[in-house]
Amino acid sequence: MGKQESSCFPIQHFFISGLAGSIFPGITSGDLFIVKQNMTMKKTASVILQWVIFFGVALLFQIDFQTVQAADIYEDSFGYSKNIRLDTRSGYRKGNLNWSIAAPDYSPNILSELQYDNLTIYEAGLDAKAVMNKLYSKVSVSFGKIAEGKGTDSDYQENNRNSIYSQSESSLSDEIQDMSIGLGYQLDFFQNRFLVAPHFGLSYHTQKVRQTDGIQTISSSGDLISYSRKGISGLNSTYEANWRTLFIGFDLDCEIIYQIHMISSIEYHRASFQAYADWNLRDDFAHPVSFMHEAEGKGMSITVGINRIIAERWLIGLMYGWQIWNTDPGTDTLFWSGGGATRSTLNEVNWESRSVNLSIGYNF
Repeated sequence: MGKQESSCFPIQHFFISGLAGSIFPGITSGDLFIVKQNMTMKKTASVILQWVIFFGVALLFQIDFQTVQAADIYEDSFGYSKNIRLDTRSGYRKGNLNWSIAAPDYSPNILSELQYDNLTIYEAGLDAKAVMNKLYSKVSVSFGKIAEGKGTDSDYQENNRNSIYSQSESSLSDEIQDMSIGLGYQLDFFQNRFLVAPHFGLSYHTQKVRQTDGIQTISSSGDLISYSRKGISGLNSTYEANWRTLFIGFDLDCEIIYQIHMISSIEYHRASFQAYADWNLRDDFAHPVSFMHEAEGKGMSITVGINRIIAERWLIGLMYGWQIWNTDPGTDTLFWSGGGATRSTLNEVNWESRSVNLSIGYNF
């Protein structure tokens, strides 16, 4: 939002903080307290979900393996039980996140636009799957560290990205998380050489991006536009995007040749989106929540991989993953340091990433 920190609105839209509340009388400084509570609840919910997944994995390992095997739930062509499987993975991920807002009166229709491009992410994860009497369950957790990326913050005075009056660039860092839990039913074909598991579940995804090392590339003074590059001292702003979803999908496991399996997972998500930002150089914005985004959205997650059996129960794999997420139009709520808030339209948020991971798995 401008000049990183230029603005959420053009100069002519700024009023003193006290007047901001009068635009929407129902919004008061108490809203900021509520948002802070929501952030605390969000982080608490994230911790609870992590513990649920942890105990879910732990529960899998408490199953009486002799009873499971005696039930003859599933035995693949290689002669070992695949009722419970644990995979660890690590790899490389590239992503792009962007969003834009409109002015309160929707003129211009694109007032401020943030692009977080070429995010380089190093990630690690844990996946666990279990099949009991053909009932299928899985949990997945992954964490990624954003090593680098380029941020571009652009502000416009006219519709459709015309009359740019401020633009800045920055370096990007911080982290991402992905967590999910699913339940379904496994179908076996061709003497267990082709497995299909339709399932549904819950997931949580977050991308936290930190902007530092800012450079102002376009600035305005009156009617004059300057294209000189000037450093922005002290930039340390954050934007945290959170997607909570319900999803349906199916997993595939196909033996293509002896000891080599192709695996795939396809999921469609309906998401509730919330994002919190702290624009640290804006004294007229509240902190630590300068503005909040809310919207409904959707997403698609696709994974394709190859697994190779290297011992009786051990296997190694190579996986490629692709995720794409976007929101419908939503709400942008800007909180002022003097109290009150101003609402405008969140046009859209988009998150897209591609990953390559090596995995090591063990079948119990």
